[in-house]
Formats: sequence, C-alpha cells, structure tokens
Amino acid sequence: MAEQQYADALRAGGRFAVESGRERPACAGGRTTARRWARSLWCAGLCCAAACAAASVEPYRMLTEQEAADARTVVQHLRLSPDAASMKAAEQLRRQGERQMQRQNWPAAFKLFGKSMVRYPAPEALAGYADAEIRMLAQMHARQPRADAAVRADVRHAVRFYESSLAADSVLGSLPHDERARIERNAGCLRAFIRTGDRSAPCEPLQWYASGR
Repeated sequence: MAEQQYADALRAGGRFAVESGRERPACAGGRTTARRWARSLWCAGLCCAAACAAASVEPYRMLTEQEAADARTVVQHLRLSPDAASMKAAEQLRRQGERQMQRQNWPAAFKLFGKSMVRYPAPEALAGYADAEIRMLAQMHARQPRADAAVRADVRHAVRFYESSLAADSVLGSLPHDERARIERNAGCLRAFIRTGDRSAPCEPLQWYASGR
C-alpha cells in the first residue's frame, strides 16, 4: 500500500502524506528540488536570450558628415529601420534647402542639406549638398579664380556626396531618371577632372566655377 501511495504521489507532482512512523523517501524532495533548479535555469536562459536579442538591434542614429561621404556607410545606414521623427525632420530640412537653391542662396542651402543628410541620407539631400557646396565655393572665389589644384580639392570633397547619392538611390530608388543621369554625369566628369585637370570637357559643376555662380 505504501509503495502504491508513493507511486501515485510521484505522478501527482511529488506531494503525499507520510504515514506515522515511516520515513519520507529521500528522492521525493530531491525530485522537487531538481524541478525547481531546472525551471530556474530555463528562466535564466530565456532572460539572457532576450537581452542578447535586444542588444543586437542597433539603434538608429545620426550620421556624421564624414560618414555621409562614404557610399558604403550610407547603404548600411539605410538598411536599418529609420526613425520616423528623423525622417520627417530630414525631409523638412531638405525642402527648405531646395527653396534656398531656387533663391540662389548657396550657403544656406548647403547648411540645410547638410543637416538633412545626417538625419536621413536620402539621395536628394546628398546630391543637393554636393551641388550647393560647389556653387557656394564658385561664388566665393568668383573675383579671384582658383588654381586647378585648389579646384580639384574642392570637387574631390563634393564628388563623394554625388557618389553617396547614387548609392543611396540604389537602395531607395527615389530619384527620377533624369536627375539620376545628371548626378552620374556630374560625378563622372568631376572624377575625370580630378585625374587629368582638363576643364575643356563638358561638366556642369565646372561651368558653375567658370561663371562664379
């Protein structure tokens, strides 16, 4: 009878009354402790897995100007889940920059596009930043034309943002065909100028330098 009670108790979870004058089997308490220990380990493992998963999700952050000039970094950044507030602010700043470009206020446009692209590196903001930078520098040095070496340094910086713009468009596909073609032409002719110093080939950004605006 005692053996049957013990077996029934184990199936019921290890709880059973001990008859007067008999010792409680040692294994009953051991099995309960083992179950608690296993449950604790399982909970600890679950918490650890959740913490590791949370840590592996990189939070969305602003870029630096240097990072925005690197096409590979821009592509990696765009593959993260964007922050809605950052995207909204970036779009507002970009539209303000476009209005300043229409007014030919190149320094203001340059600043606004820069603020936009570090929040969300959209191809339009990156290309606008390059356009505004070149036009701003062309206007600054209109009265005193710069030597080719100085112009090369200027456009070497700007061309990286054209390249980032094209890379961003490969992810987002937001540029109209004509605008993408324009950016490709500008990037290509500036790279050729950097290599050769030849200003005779058709190149929109170099025409801005020639006209001083």
